[in-house]
Amino acid sequence: MNKYVLIATSLSFLFAIGCANKEKIESTKQEEKAQVKVEQEQTIAKSSDADKSITCNVNKDKRVISLDKSPKRCEVFYTKFGEKSQVAWAEATPSICTDVMSKIRTNIENKGFKCISDAENHLNEKTKEKHTVEEKAKTAKRDTASEE
Repeated sequence: MNKYVLIATSLSFLFAIGCANKEKIESTKQEEKAQVKVEQEQTIAKSSDADKSITCNVNKDKRVISLDKSPKRCEVFYTKFGEKSQVAWAEATPSICTDVMSKIRTNIENKGFKCISDAENHLNEKTKEKHTVEEKAKTAKRDTASEE
């Protein structure tokens, strides 16, 4: 009988350790997911701030669509051949300005222009920085391994 108690206690202990380890792994994964979500939210917030200008290019021709927002009013400007003109504005419904920007972008992309917003440019730069850091880390590991 004493052996059964000892075996049961040992198994319970091992089971408890195994479960605790799994919880730790799962909590680490949850923390990583939460961190990624926070980074994405920060990127989106920066994107909404940075998405105030769209630059479109084809050959040497450059067009710029820009958004000027204030608390009570928004304006959309279109720059073509260096001349800037207001193409839309809104006071009660500022979403009109972003809709106009999207429509203008679609129209000129259909004409062959390649457009990139400030937000997309910002994300591209962040991605390049991340890849550069990863490549440097890989190179350092290879150098360390070859020295040994």
